[in-house]
Amino acid sequence: MKTRHILPAALLMLLPAMADAQVVVNEFCASNDTLEVMGQTCDWIELYNAGVEAVNLKGYALSDNPKKPQKYVINNDVMIYPGCFKMVLCNGLGTDLNTSFRLSADGSEFVVFADPSGNVIDEIAIPTLNRDYSYGRIADGGASWGTFDISTPGETNSAQMPLTPMPVINKRAGFYTQTLSVGITCPDPNAVIHYTTTGTEPVESSVTYTKPISVSSTKVLRAMAVAPGMKPSKIATATYFINCRKLDLPIVCITTDRKNFYDNKIGIYVAGTNGVAGPCTDGQRRNWHQDWERPIHVEYFDKNKKLQLSQDAGIKITGSCSRNNDMKSLRIIARKEYGDNRLRYKFFDKKDITEFKSIVLRNGGNDFGGTMIRDGLVTGLAGESLNVDVQAFQPAAVFLNGEYLGLHNIREKVSTHFVEENYGPNSDEIDLLENKWTVIDGKNAEFSSLMAFVKNNSLANQANFDKVAAQIDIDNFIDYWCAQIYIDNEDWPNNNIKFYKPRGQNAKWRWVMFGAEFSCGVYGGRPDVNSIHHDIDANTGRLGSSDWGGLLMRKLLQNEAFKNKFIQRMSYVIDHTYNPDRVYEFADSLRSLMYNEWGNHYKKYYGWINQGDWSNRINSLIDWFNNRPGYCREHVRQYFGLSGSHNVEVSADNNAVKFSVNGTMPTANISGKYFGGATLEISAKLPEGLAIDHWEVGGSSSHAEQVFGFEDIWNYYDEGNAPAQDWKTAASAPSGFKAG
Repeated sequence: MKTRHILPAALLMLLPAMADAQVVVNEFCASNDTLEVMGQTCDWIELYNAGVEAVNLKGYALSDNPKKPQKYVINNDVMIYPGCFKMVLCNGLGTDLNTSFRLSADGSEFVVFADPSGNVIDEIAIPTLNRDYSYGRIADGGASWGTFDISTPGETNSAQMPLTPMPVINKRAGFYTQTLSVGITCPDPNAVIHYTTTGTEPVESSVTYTKPISVSSTKVLRAMAVAPGMKPSKIATATYFINCRKLDLPIVCITTDRKNFYDNKIGIYVAGTNGVAGPCTDGQRRNWHQDWERPIHVEYFDKNKKLQLSQDAGIKITGSCSRNNDMKSLRIIARKEYGDNRLRYKFFDKKDITEFKSIVLRNGGNDFGGTMIRDGLVTGLAGESLNVDVQAFQPAAVFLNGEYLGLHNIREKVSTHFVEENYGPNSDEIDLLENKWTVIDGKNAEFSSLMAFVKNNSLANQANFDKVAAQIDIDNFIDYWCAQIYIDNEDWPNNNIKFYKPRGQNAKWRWVMFGAEFSCGVYGGRPDVNSIHHDIDANTGRLGSSDWGGLLMRKLLQNEAFKNKFIQRMSYVIDHTYNPDRVYEFADSLRSLMYNEWGNHYKKYYGWINQGDWSNRINSLIDWFNNRPGYCREHVRQYFGLSGSHNVEVSADNNAVKFSVNGTMPTANISGKYFGGATLEISAKLPEGLAIDHWEVGGSSSHAEQVFGFEDIWNYYDEGNAPAQDWKTAASAPSGFKAG
């Protein structure tokens, strides 16, 4: 995006203030995202001297509150000459030409300008403004105001034609039980209003509004206005559901020209006549494989049918082979050129995120003709108990121009913005890679260098292992692999891989678990598949197998401590993460949530999978998890040559104590089977102010053994390398050990 740089005019303080000069607010921007003004990207106010004499602005004041007109006072000599402009930044700093307040573009504030005596010169209500739009006098210093889609800080407004004010539709979008009479007005009485009811953007040749519109059935109303000497307004859009069927889920309404979806030449949703080849089409060219983006208006109603979001945005088809399904996955993108550059709503109950760059309306991928819950189920359970990054999940009913499009799953888009929204690092400072470290954003040089080192060095050597561990999040990598192995993801580990690292000295690579529905028997796969062999070993012949996909894991397993941690973490994933009771509870909750909507969805796309059939498919999925634990445990035992499993229970007399196994993420009391023949190290994490008195080992209090007590004396070695002696079995401390 091209950025303009506006430099401040020289501040000459040579003349005294002159009387009878007229300085006014000429233009302001209350939501500046991209335009750099005086070296900063922030909101701003432009003052203009419409008089014939210079004015010293010392003592003049600006405010966002009419009741406090002198909120920010210019304390130094600042001259503004006739016909000239002076920029004031609204950044909250409270210094010279930097106000102590910021502006809001939501239509709730004012711009107030007062003279040194506190007399108000200007008091302008800030209208609702899109990002980077400004509001200003149509002629510099004139009486008429308008909204500008191209702002002109420090320059004349007269070179730009303002937008006609957006028309106002007097009935809020929503759900109604009777015919509506909908009126449309425009703040500019000279404007002519045009409208459509088909989703198409209205233009000057569209129907002219002359009287209220009768809406007796579900319909989308779109209106624009155009006044003499002004550009056409932004379009107002409202979807009305009249006597609508029962809807239990949130509702997403997409409004766009029907051609944007279904036209053979430009439509994104059809095979069409203007396509390209893509995955799973045997070279056939399809429109839906094009990376096309089309303009839409999106409305979001929560499960209580309350309108929470209404804004212009862009839309794309997304996915790989799943693009070939009758119902496509759609990505909704907020961009500045549409208005707001964020979708500002908390779509997911389980994440405290209120702003998204984009969301995905997913068709379930490989599970489209199955349950449509697999990916949400397996990633959701992993996200609750493991150190993995996952997308949030929210089923919704989706409508296109008022017509039902189907049941979709709202998901986050895995991107650099996903990382920023979830964890904080700036999206511009993140390297995001996929599969065989192909660049999505940023660079892959650092990871490529790391993999070259991994390939050419043994990680049984601790120094080599430490070099790798300094660059990847070991716990995240282990948990990510354990989950994928357990669910038997057949479209992995040479596909559906995304991993990222914020740029910085202490940052490490982390992996995101996504698109995991080609798993747990989606196409009839049995729970006894030895996925640990298929995933780790090279070129086993299965879909997801390759040499490079398991290379990093194979090399890390050369390190004994890493191998022990991985083995025992598999025990945790088997016993806890995908415990059959947890799977049933979550799967059954999703079944209850989506059951009624499935009754409408299946009729549109596959009439043979009615609600009963769909519920039985979920039962089959649950059964897969019921039968999986024993097989997976035996596969791990065989792969590593272990002796079997042992029941382990660890608890404390204080419920706030958490335990870590082999240094993994601390959890509450430990109870489960752990593998014999692999080291099991248990440590406790205590709340501040508490200390361990002692550990007890035994089956009951009457047969308990105190292992060590509080303030016991230990022998230890801290020279940075392993001692030469067989110190683990020595009766007393070998030479070089200290006591403390």
